[in-house]
Amino acid sequence: MDKAFLRPRLCGGRFNDGGIPLEVLPDLLALQELVADVARSEYLREHPSERKAPPGFAENLKLKLTAIRPGSAIAEISFAHSKPALPGVPDVSDETPEFETYARQAADKIRDVIDAGQSDEALPGGLPSGFRKHLKKLGRSLGEEERIEFESPSSPSPTVLTPQICNRLVERLSVQEEFAPGTFLGRVPELDHDRRRFEFWPTGGSKIPVRLPDSHRETLMEAFNKFWNESKVSLTGHGVVGDDGKLLRLESIQDVRVLQPLDLEAQIDEIANLRDGWLDGDGAAPDQAGLEWFSTKFADLYPNDLPPAYLYPTPEGGLQAEWSVNGWELALEVDLKSHISDWYETGPGDSSYTSKLNLDDNNDWKWFGDRLRAKSVSDQ
Repeated sequence: MDKAFLRPRLCGGRFNDGGIPLEVLPDLLALQELVADVARSEYLREHPSERKAPPGFAENLKLKLTAIRPGSAIAEISFAHSKPALPGVPDVSDETPEFETYARQAADKIRDVIDAGQSDEALPGGLPSGFRKHLKKLGRSLGEEERIEFESPSSPSPTVLTPQICNRLVERLSVQEEFAPGTFLGRVPELDHDRRRFEFWPTGGSKIPVRLPDSHRETLMEAFNKFWNESKVSLTGHGVVGDDGKLLRLESIQDVRVLQPLDLEAQIDEIANLRDGWLDGDGAAPDQAGLEWFSTKFADLYPNDLPPAYLYPTPEGGLQAEWSVNGWELALEVDLKSHISDWYETGPGDSSYTSKLNLDDNNDWKWFGDRLRAKSVSDQ
């Protein structure tokens, strides 16, 4: 079975001797980022009820250069991981893993965009907000007379990317608004029944006027009534997102949820918007990748029967989860980069206990969950 995922052919100038200069490797890395971004968008488009791709999705989309074949310079690119990570997908060697299916859909869409760049043909819809950024990196090192050719199984002619086509596409993408699927968190400061409008105030962004849908009127009214309690709402739908990742406009709404004050998603969203200097000029911004890791781990491994945690940022850029139960003050201080954490217990009679945990180890999650459960049912 052919294990190669892509075979881009690099032509002209520096590639005529069959080699690939090292300064071109960042372009191939940008290709990986582009495939992962589009594949994630394709997955969410086919699963509108889900707010994000399953854990392990991006990890399985990592690529590796397995060979350089003659014919100018043909880079043979394969998946770095061979086993599927999506829930319910069987590990059968003769079947195509689900993550690979979305990667191949992404490759087809990328080829369609590049083909459209050679004419005035409309660009495909549903592109993720980061498409233009990754595309600029993909063509950054190409010389004037150089090009990248992508074979297409459905066309006898390859898709060709040149510096001129890349620049034309970047310009077109900069002015084309794409409605990306996603989940957006914020508050509802205003609602007008007569005008059938409401305002959505995304965390860290500016207020956005939105048409009031009848199907979600009651939920949005609840969010508006709880505005002064700083209650947040989660909107799932399609919106225009700027290069800085901030929501510019909402075009459609599929689902609305009013979040509880200690909802994990709402607390993480608030902390993720902190910047360096958030604590009276001090305080490091939390590590964004670490926050995403913690949020995924907590959602997967924290038992539903335990009380919700109060989450706080630490001045060092970490995270602290706290619980007050039956006279006990419990805390989990998390280093978001190393994933090493300290567990603290302070109870009646000045009793105390500490332990160091590795939160990449599922057994340590079970250990502190059992400790918390024991204190929650304690008579002390």
